[in-house]
Amino acid sequence: MKVLISACAADNGLSGIGHYIESVVEHLASDASVQEHYIVYVENRDNFLDDIDDARFEVRKLSSAFSSVAGNILWHFLILPAIALWSRASVVIFLAANRRLSLIPSVTTIGVVHDLSQLHIVGKYDRFRTFYVLQLLPILMRRLSRVIAVSHSTARDVRSFVKVPDAKISVIHNGADLQRFARQMPQGNGVLAKYSITKPYIIYTARLEYPGKNHVKLIEAFCKLRKDCDVQLVLTGAQWKGSEPILQRIDELDLGAQVIVTGFVPGEELPVLVQQAALFAFPSLYEGFGIPLLESMAAGTAVCAANVSSLPEVLGDAGVLFDPNDTEDMARVMQSILQNEEMRNDLIKKGYERSAIFTWERTVAAMKALCQTPAF
Repeated sequence: MKVLISACAADNGLSGIGHYIESVVEHLASDASVQEHYIVYVENRDNFLDDIDDARFEVRKLSSAFSSVAGNILWHFLILPAIALWSRASVVIFLAANRRLSLIPSVTTIGVVHDLSQLHIVGKYDRFRTFYVLQLLPILMRRLSRVIAVSHSTARDVRSFVKVPDAKISVIHNGADLQRFARQMPQGNGVLAKYSITKPYIIYTARLEYPGKNHVKLIEAFCKLRKDCDVQLVLTGAQWKGSEPILQRIDELDLGAQVIVTGFVPGEELPVLVQQAALFAFPSLYEGFGIPLLESMAAGTAVCAANVSSLPEVLGDAGVLFDPNDTEDMARVMQSILQNEEMRNDLIKKGYERSAIFTWERTVAAMKALCQTPAF
């Protein structure tokens, strides 16, 4: 069986969706039981799948002419359908169906929908992309043979807004590289010194994006918290659209020495920062899943998170929830965990148990099974 995979719109593996695409393809490639022939299409600038060396997997890069958002969308509309029909593909999988899709008749199509954040966060995209994701993508989603939602929260959005029949929707949770975060890293002190971390700290691992990731409210809650707790706040992640209000708020509150903005953290250093943290806070206003929650739980770090979208679903009873729009509530929850060792140890124990449920092996096995299921 020949399977085509669109691995486009992956941000070169640097975003949550990019991490998902990289993990799924790599785990497919490492599965010795795979007998299908896979052809994986990535954007020209993406190099995060360059190390795959397996005869069952062809990684093909698109021409640089399709590097822009508009160009890549055009490639999916016009060229990928022709490739699928000409190559006699049995299945086409879109690993970021909430960003890129095609209409391909006579072929089984499976799309992974990570989130419909455009429904929940005003001003997330410019006019062109808002029209594309709110008007065109839903039409294409309804034509898919199968839809994979990464959470029940996302499935509800697909069902209610896109109007995809429930029988077509399968919830297949994300996984996480649990072993990478569970391993004890010997270079801990050196990493902390590199980023000028000198006190117990709260960490938030997310790209600096305003308003969706809600850094500003976290910073304001941290400012209230510092009256009772002598801690630092560490914000990891590259600066994306709208990072300016975040940096501006740090300056306005005179928190430059206490709020550490690391920028993008190399893969070998991120587990160290998460493991050494006193608390992981996840105040995002909307998440289709929330892989950093799993990583933090696997690292043995107590977790608190916003009580919205998929986050309660992923966290279960292994963390404490707060209102992401209420800085008083956020500060109260963080303080209660930081100052209660018994509570923190209980959350760490529950976090280990909870995170073990979510593995990429389970994710990929469920996806492979879906490929074998007759289309509607």
